[in-house]
Amino acid sequence: MAAYVFVANKVYIGAAADTKPIGVQIGSKAIEYDTDKIYITYDGTNWVQIDTLVKLVGNTGVDIGDVDVLSIAAGSNLIGKVGIDQTTPGTTNRVDIGAALPAGTNLVGKVGIDQTTPGTTNRVDVGAALPAGTANIGDVDEAPIACAAADVHAPAAAAAAVVTYAAVGSLKHVITGLVWSYAGGIPTGGNLKIEDVSGTTVFTMDITEEGPGVINFPKPKKSAAVNTAMIVTLAAAGAGITGKGSVLNHWTEV
Repeated sequence: MAAYVFVANKVYIGAAADTKPIGVQIGSKAIEYDTDKIYITYDGTNWVQIDTLVKLVGNTGVDIGDVDVLSIAAGSNLIGKVGIDQTTPGTTNRVDIGAALPAGTNLVGKVGIDQTTPGTTNRVDVGAALPAGTANIGDVDEAPIACAAADVHAPAAAAAAVVTYAAVGSLKHVITGLVWSYAGGIPTGGNLKIEDVSGTTVFTMDITEEGPGVINFPKPKKSAAVNTAMIVTLAAAGAGITGKGSVLNHWTEV
């Protein structure tokens, strides 16, 4: 049987089978390295167990008891990595909000669309019709507008090129631009105009040069009233002068 070894101020270490020292200072401690038990002497000779060492290792079999966190102070301090208690990854790994989000400008972070079929369900549907008004709803793509023979007039020489859009009940005509050309010489009395609402001229310009020209309106031109005709006229420009006119992007709307 070996003897305990003095290792520090009033601390001895040895095996459980070893005889604990006697005649030592009252309050000395003895540690059994093979059982992790800690003893103390109250008279310098007799020893009583007062504790057991607990080793914190990666082992779920070691119970260190209940640990209570009294409170977490407000601030920016990190408390470590926190996970969501999920039972089925991908299904229950989410956070449910128990009440409606309050109105305001606060950000709630990055929000994604809960999609089941990427490319098919990753979109937002508007549940009701958009209300009428002048509010801007952002960048909206329009479906292409089909080409139509009614958008072009190419008459014989010395004749006016006229594109007429007949009145449509409850709708207005809309165009985005005009293209024209004079061939055969310098035009005499060359002119391009738009008439709306019973022949009222709403756009006019003189053309003094031979060749093609184009106008793209910054904002589409729209009839002033529903159920009225719109007429685009490239004036006749003299003997031997051929004029052609085309309308860019014509449609009707309310």
